[in-house]
Amino acid sequence: MLLLLKQTVESSDRQRVLHTGDERTYVDPGAFFDIAYAHQVPGSLTLSVAWKPEPALPMKDPVQPRTSFTIPKLRFSASIKGTVQMITVDRFEYSFQTNDHDESHQYRFGMKQRSTTNGQLSQEYELIAEGYDLKRTRGRPKSLPAPVSATASLTKSRLTIRMQAFLPILS
Repeated sequence: MLLLLKQTVESSDRQRVLHTGDERTYVDPGAFFDIAYAHQVPGSLTLSVAWKPEPALPMKDPVQPRTSFTIPKLRFSASIKGTVQMITVDRFEYSFQTNDHDESHQYRFGMKQRSTTNGQLSQEYELIAEGYDLKRTRGRPKSLPAPVSATASLTKSRLTIRMQAFLPILS
């Protein structure tokens, strides 16, 4: 799975959600059908990776510059949906917990696909932000375009939301 993610990140096609391989990649597990559980298409694929940066990531809160904390462990998770015609990112998020100053806080940031009134998924996305109050930039739209890959960054979100200083480090 890690090699699949690595070749997706290294792919020159930024619209490709998941690069399942070709003759020049690390792995070639086949089409989405081949990696979906029980070969069910339409289907979904959920992945999660956690790691401990060494040393722990030091962060300063840009809203309250005197507040700082460290991130001892990070997690990235994504849910990808696929059909015969296309693969889309249903949701992705980065999460971490801080343990500084005798307090513990849980944070989650990412994007998830919006649902329409009839229960269908739209091509618009909304931000996931738990544990931190984001400040909306006036005049920017509330909905976001689709992320550019399963390992997508929050770059386009930064155009809509003043995302604060630590999100660029995570993406």
